[in-house]
Amino acid sequence: MTVRFDEQQAEEADRLLLDLRADVGRRLDKAEAVRALLLLADDGGPVRGALVKGLRGSR
Repeated sequence: MTVRFDEQQAEEADRLLLDLRADVGRRLDKAEAVRALLLLADDGGPVRGALVKGLRGSR
């Protein structure tokens, strides 16, 4: 899987990943964060709703 970001989005994603690392208290790579997000979205709960809302708004 490849995710393409523009320069600003890449900086924001890197900052978020650093924040998540601090929150979980261990090293965390981008693939692990994306995998966790997709698994949470698969549960059909609020994460999925927020993801759908964000995707619909990004058109």
